[in-house]
Amino acid sequence: RQLSYLKEFSENIIESAPVGIATIDSQLKVKYWNKGIETITGIKKPDAFNNSIVLLLPWIPDDILLQNEQKEISFEIPERRTFKINISPFKDPSGGFVFILEDITENKKMEEQLLQASKLASIGKLTAGISHEIGNPLASISSLVQELDSLDMKSPQGIDFTEKSLQTINNHIGRIARIVRSLGDFARVASAEKKVCNIAE
Repeated sequence: RQLSYLKEFSENIIESAPVGIATIDSQLKVKYWNKGIETITGIKKPDAFNNSIVLLLPWIPDDILLQNEQKEISFEIPERRTFKINISPFKDPSGGFVFILEDITENKKMEEQLLQASKLASIGKLTAGISHEIGNPLASISSLVQELDSLDMKSPQGIDFTEKSLQTINNHIGRIARIVRSLGDFARVASAEKKVCNIAE
């Protein structure tokens, strides 16, 4: 009776866990599948039992299943969901391991939002410096335009001054454009991480 009670108690704990828990034998076949992993994957316990974890969850990176050692990884699947997997080998000589799957998509989104908020706060602090950086070349451009407007463009001095002024104005515009572009790159929300992939697939 005591063993039966302990078994039921342990199963209740595992079924109540807010993460997906499965046990896998040395042949990578599912021997236990809790409600949490049913919710995450949409695969019911009867459909998972005694089936290969590789076939049930083909999006799991192969390398984490091939090495019989404890590890924890996070990865993203095409549906824009992020998972954390923890694998702990059994001490039993027969092999196998406990497989814990956690959907951390919302946590990841919150981290990205916090990072974006931090960037925007940094931009706020930099505003004074930025206005100075853009204000100086704009003042120079304005001054040169006024001088060009009052100049005799047909005289040799006027032609020479015009050429130099246009070059200076062009340099200032390039400088302003670089500052604005850098700010845009900094403030933009980062896209998904770039990685090598098979185009055919």
